[in-house]
Amino acid sequence: MYSIFFRKRALRICKIEDKILNPNSVIYSPGNDGSFSDLPELMDGETIHDLIIAVPENEYEATIKKVCSLFNEINAGGGVIENGGGDILFIKRDGIWDLPKGKQEKGEDIKDTAIREIKEETGCNATLKDLICITNHTYHRNDKFNLKHIYWFGMKTEKECELVPQTKEDITEAVWVAKAEIKDYADSTYPSVKEVLHSAGLL
Repeated sequence: MYSIFFRKRALRICKIEDKILNPNSVIYSPGNDGSFSDLPELMDGETIHDLIIAVPENEYEATIKKVCSLFNEINAGGGVIENGGGDILFIKRDGIWDLPKGKQEKGEDIKDTAIREIKEETGCNATLKDLICITNHTYHRNDKFNLKHIYWFGMKTEKECELVPQTKEDITEAVWVAKAEIKDYADSTYPSVKEVLHSAGLL
């Protein structure tokens, strides 16, 4: 299943045989032109919580590409950073708990993006481990619907970091969180971040 998050809502593309419904799901059928052109505006509203596009297996990859092409696509890198004591690094941005991440610069390897952005947003130098997952979320800015693909890496730091929140990016806190307390922070974060925490085995 391929998920694109619109703040706290989600568009999910799946194969017909794998279709998973919940009480808030709406099944989407494209118009006669099959273009999905109304999707960004539809999901930008507040009425639909979970929208599902169910397609045959042989159309799955092509459907993902077609839906993504509706947006201005951007790559970003981020991390689930663990310190020597096993705590995980969280930031608070715009009043919501999050994980550090940022946009890839032109010509930059996505792994280097993750390392650089974590240093810039938190002051922490971390060593890269494995890719955990890729999440997708959208935002509407300057009359454009943008789709950000975030590559999330496991990361490690053995040394004590002096955490310095990047206030110019609206980050007000950077804190180490014990694994036993992560659920409390996850209750006040985005669905896409919860997905990362699940993939990392932390929820």
